[in-house]
Amino acid sequence: MRPWTGSWRWIMLILFAWGTLLFYIGGHLVRDNDNPDHSSRELSKILAKLERLKQQNEDLRRMAESLRLNPKDCSKAKKLVCNINKGCGYGCQLHHVVYCFMIAFGTQRTLILESQSWRYATGGWETVFKPVSDTCTDRSGKSTGHWSGQYPQYEFISDNSISWSAGLHNRYTENSLRGVILDIHFLSQSDFLVCTFSSQVCRVAYEIMQTLHPDASDNFHSLDDIYYFGGQNAHNQIAIYPHHPRNTDEIPMEPGDVIGVAGNHWDGYSKGINRKLGRTGLYPSYKVKEKIETIKYPTYPDADK
Repeated sequence: MRPWTGSWRWIMLILFAWGTLLFYIGGHLVRDNDNPDHSSRELSKILAKLERLKQQNEDLRRMAESLRLNPKDCSKAKKLVCNINKGCGYGCQLHHVVYCFMIAFGTQRTLILESQSWRYATGGWETVFKPVSDTCTDRSGKSTGHWSGQYPQYEFISDNSISWSAGLHNRYTENSLRGVILDIHFLSQSDFLVCTFSSQVCRVAYEIMQTLHPDASDNFHSLDDIYYFGGQNAHNQIAIYPHHPRNTDEIPMEPGDVIGVAGNHWDGYSKGINRKLGRTGLYPSYKVKEKIETIKYPTYPDADK
């Protein structure tokens, strides 16, 4: 799957910029008539942020492209071999490929995707998607089976054979694969995504949505879990306000306490463990912030050459 390219990405950023400007003009800057310098500074900040986002997207695209096209001599390249044939569904397998790519990117290796006899398409990944690499793959690199579709103008069609085709005996077929890809595509294109984050398919749609907007983190509502990915490190939050329990179901917190979050109950409370006290229970969701763990990834300086 190639990194996305194209002028439409910049068009989306321009539309976002106009929307942001109108929001500020209508809701903030109008009240700053007595302080035009402040208004000008705010507008400058918005435009500068959009320019940084554009540059960051271009840097990521260039680095990913550099990794995908390199090396020139495949026989001498360091490689990471990833087998897609895991005993789970499409969303789970797709996430597995993404994790493999993250490790390949971080260790500066070329990803080799083994997909022969894939349960969804026996011919392999390249019969449905473009090859992961143009120059370093077990396959010829020739793209086949690329397809597109169009939603039928909101017309709903009922057919009992559709339910039959979704049965377990038919689920792992190429037609089924095309169906789930189409579902994910249109879910990711929605203005606001409502689904269950316990579903791999739902999370894939949300992840793709992130590539279509400067920030789509508020464009969803999960009916159950908070966002996570399989194999992730512990999800921790940091208390920013103190909390004194009102009943035995709640846990105390002081600013700076690290809370291991188990889930959001979507009623104003989350459940987790205060790692300092070792106590598990409920706490107000607004009294914590995310604890972000960062790691330095390679920047691929040769991508500019």
